[in-house]
Amino acid sequence: MVNLKKNMVNLKKKTSVIPLAVLLTLAAAPKFQLQQLLEASITQPALAQTAAPSSFPMPETVAKGTKVAIDGSSSMETINEALKRSFEKQFPGTDIRIASEGTDAALQALREGKIDLVAIGRPLTAAEKAEGLVAVPISRNKIAIIVGPDSPFNGSLTIEQFARIFRGEITDWSQVGGAKGPVRLVDRPESSDTRQAFLNYPVFPKAPFETGVNAVQVAEDKTSAVIEKLGTDGVGYAIADQVIDQPEVRVVQMHKTLPTDPRYPFSQPLSYVYKGPSPNPGVQAFLGYALTPESQRVVEQARSEAAKTSEEAATAPEPTGVAPAPETAVVLPAPVAAKPSWAPLWWLLLPLLGLPLLLWWALGRGARRSPTERPSRIILTPRNCRDAYAYWELSEDDKKKYQKYGKKQALRLYDVTDINLDYQQPHSVQRFECDYQQQRDMHLPIEVDNRDYLVELGFINSKDEWVSLARSEHVRVPQCSPVATPPITETVVKGMTPAMSRVTAAGAAAATVAAGRTMVAGDRVATPEPVHETRYDSRIILTPRNSADAYAYWEVSDEHKTDLQRQGGQNLMLRLYDVTDINSDYQEPHAMYEFECDELDNDRHLPIRSSDRDYLVELGYTTADGRWLRLARSNSVRVASEKTRSSL
Repeated sequence: MVNLKKNMVNLKKKTSVIPLAVLLTLAAAPKFQLQQLLEASITQPALAQTAAPSSFPMPETVAKGTKVAIDGSSSMETINEALKRSFEKQFPGTDIRIASEGTDAALQALREGKIDLVAIGRPLTAAEKAEGLVAVPISRNKIAIIVGPDSPFNGSLTIEQFARIFRGEITDWSQVGGAKGPVRLVDRPESSDTRQAFLNYPVFPKAPFETGVNAVQVAEDKTSAVIEKLGTDGVGYAIADQVIDQPEVRVVQMHKTLPTDPRYPFSQPLSYVYKGPSPNPGVQAFLGYALTPESQRVVEQARSEAAKTSEEAATAPEPTGVAPAPETAVVLPAPVAAKPSWAPLWWLLLPLLGLPLLLWWALGRGARRSPTERPSRIILTPRNCRDAYAYWELSEDDKKKYQKYGKKQALRLYDVTDINLDYQQPHSVQRFECDYQQQRDMHLPIEVDNRDYLVELGFINSKDEWVSLARSEHVRVPQCSPVATPPITETVVKGMTPAMSRVTAAGAAAATVAAGRTMVAGDRVATPEPVHETRYDSRIILTPRNSADAYAYWEVSDEHKTDLQRQGGQNLMLRLYDVTDINSDYQEPHAMYEFECDELDNDRHLPIRSSDRDYLVELGYTTADGRWLRLARSNSVRVASEKTRSSL
């Protein structure tokens, strides 16, 4: 559905007049052929001008005399050499010319048309993307956080905490769970690709990309220079392969994992950049070759070797002559060429006919859709480190689409850690068969924790193609921990007025804990305190599971929690509000149900007392003086009764 809407926008801009004879020819075509044409048009996503293609095919042949000029970062030099040797061996008569004049100089040469590709070790900036430059990821370097061997800190950091150290907001190890002692950041030059890679993570660009007063900056982008400055209070960063097993440093855990763990979350992208909208045939052939599984093994070998030897090369005496690179440094198995594809000649009319015909067909469908009908949607929420929960709602249009063209219904769970699924392949895909008519939700097993996942709802059509109907936002599945879940403590509040709310006992004279003290019937509850949670990335989602049970999942930054704790926040609580037929921004809810949470919690199943009602949930802190400090609020959702659900 998302792809169809994108196509509609483009079609309205590009529709042209079609000769009457062409339209008559189409009208005479069999209806099933027209439908196949339309279906093929909407099953592939529309690509933005500056978005990387979903894949470059492995070339069957490359014309002799083909030349590709590559320049860029020295961090990609070894990879460039390896791919040059293997590509030229696979396709004799081709010429891959490489240089390493630096990222900025190479990007300028690309703009001027002097080269074809730039090899970079940092993300493109928004301004560079706006120019039409497109990055195709090739590999990644893990970024290790390092301290000296005598550093007092032996704990684990989150990316959020390291960002705060970088900005000078954390200046003592005791602020991140360590022993009391000063923290000094050892930074690299601003031109460092490794440093620029931080901008890939939202926690860095949401504030000025500047270090604090507790930072020192080395003059050269060398890991040896960073190590020399660490001492006992310093913390720095480096390509992981350069510091693993080094006695002069100790690698700090990130999210309780080390860079040798595939779940490690901190890395630097290595990419090739071309100038859009599309690369020339030589570049397409080179990128298609570089992305094959066989070439990726060679890229990984070259990447690892380059990282380990770069420090030695940087400090070695300058040679009097340049020796040729050994031809046997990397051996690449010959990739299997893709089989040629062909199509009947009438498909050559697609550029002329496809867009206007799709507009005619789609507008007809749009006219039949109810203006109040919601598009299909799916929500993914982690329950714990080994289990996630998917909930979906399917539109009538998509149900009809499946009934007409579908063969098998399914969910696909993608591991999308550190990638963009719009143009990169997922790390893994799990498929789960389901029944749209009988199900609206499903529990999904998680094989690897501490990773990013999203789920897609769709079906396999008669041509064994995957047709996507809805895709969730990506979510982080937490790392497994032995922490036990505390018992639920509940406070029920009914008949709230602007002046005060009274607690109704949850059982026979049962007392419950709220606002850091024992409460009984007649006590006041914490009154709301307005806060600006939009400054942070905190969010909470409420999902009905059935008529008697809902599920809440939240993601809250450590910075946000710390801010509210400074304001007096003591007890982390969930509040479930009945907001049926009211606006919760200025009207009191019909009822409120309060649940105590542990700081390590990130989800909770919530009992629903009355169905066929609207609910929303808030996460926040209560204070000793009765204030409510909100961390996040969900959208309101309808919890249908069993009778209503069964009729849907």
